[in-house]
Amino acid sequence: NDLQRIIGQRMSPLYISVHTTSPKLRTRMLGNDRAGLILKQLSYLAKAGIEMHTQVVLCPGLNGGGELERTVADLAGLWPAVSSLAVVPVGLTRFRRGRYPLRAVTGDEACELVRWVHLKQEEFMAKMKYPFIFASDEFYLQSGEPVPPARRYVGFPQVENGVGMVRRLLDEWQALKGSLAGRKLRPATLACGTLIAPVLRDIVDELNELTGANWRLVPVVNEFFGPVTTVSGLLTGQDVVAALRRGPEPPGELALLPRAMFTGRYGGGSAPAGTTLDDMHITDVEAELGVPVRMAGT
Repeated sequence: NDLQRIIGQRMSPLYISVHTTSPKLRTRMLGNDRAGLILKQLSYLAKAGIEMHTQVVLCPGLNGGGELERTVADLAGLWPAVSSLAVVPVGLTRFRRGRYPLRAVTGDEACELVRWVHLKQEEFMAKMKYPFIFASDEFYLQSGEPVPPARRYVGFPQVENGVGMVRRLLDEWQALKGSLAGRKLRPATLACGTLIAPVLRDIVDELNELTGANWRLVPVVNEFFGPVTTVSGLLTGQDVVAALRRGPEPPGELALLPRAMFTGRYGGGSAPAGTTLDDMHITDVEAELGVPVRMAGT
């Protein structure tokens, strides 16, 4: 009934977490006896003309290697209804006592995955003039491999899954920086997760050189979820406050925080700005730091 409703109401495109097309493995990973029906379900939707974007959360020792090869082949077999596939690394926290012994992807594994995805993209480009499979930004940042140019993301179909956000950031900076020379900017501190910090540090250094500003970057270690959690979107207010207070310098005249760490949308003025994952409102962060706090615009 749900599948028929999707088709009848033309709920398209869909974003679907697949993880594996192996019936036994998917049933095991999701803890659901019906999870193994995924390929039949996708085929049913494909025949009805529903567009789908799919995702594999890579869990080392489970759905990589030959299992990933199989999953990619199965999903590509449903092209063009299955329009794209994103591969992202499993995200872990420190709250794993008594859980399945998952581990994070290593730097070497990230490097291997990125190079493998590039080879698969070349294969798909030759077959269907479209790369089809994309590695998430986390793999590039962890491996040190260069982030592909925008044309390689072909319209950024998986940007909400963290595929191409860094490329967009770099391109936005390139477009913006030419207008900054000579502008006067008040001293500010930027907070971010540890994963994106090397990219942002280069941008902040270049901004300071162009403008003579005194901006500094503070990578925030995630104590709330554990240091293994490195993305900016999972930072908490208490960790940001502690990191900015701990720094060798005060936050300056302004603190800029990642939009992704807040729920809701920031409307400016007295409009609600949303809260952090530990239920701190942006005004609470501001009161703790004693300086104006703003979300980054994009």
